[in-house]
Amino acid sequence: MVPRFAVGDRLWVREAWRTHKAYDDLKPSEMGGDETVWPELDRDNCDAHGRYRHGRFMPRWASRLTLIVTDVRVERLQDCSQDDAIAEGIERGGFGTLWGWLAYGEGNPHHQRHFSDPRESYRTLWDSINGDGAWAANPWVRAISFDVIKANIDNLPEVAA
Repeated sequence: MVPRFAVGDRLWVREAWRTHKAYDDLKPSEMGGDETVWPELDRDNCDAHGRYRHGRFMPRWASRLTLIVTDVRVERLQDCSQDDAIAEGIERGGFGTLWGWLAYGEGNPHHQRHFSDPRESYRTLWDSINGDGAWAANPWVRAISFDVIKANIDNLPEVAA
């Protein structure tokens, strides 16, 4: 398995977005780059916001986040550490004193089951995405670590270089 990225590579992040409704008829390629962009994640319900646009259509100039690759590894899935599992985005949850890492999948309505080990939570997330038994198959995976820079890739501060 050949890693797709190398340490030092810079990647621009695409995310769901909107512009002012006056630009709803324009394709992203027809925009000049001066339009205000609202990432969907941060959007309020302002009447000026135009239609929803999928992240795959976000032009490079509109990106607000850049990833700088800091480490690239090829490893077996089950070799991930607890910190790796947490970095994958699993969530904590619970009731009263019963807190832990969520169990994912159809067998856990309202996320009532929890694990003390974040790797167990990640196992259920992996299987919920890739199918039952996907974790047990223990495939080779690319593990990519990166720093997040809150700036457009074409406007990075020199310290991030």
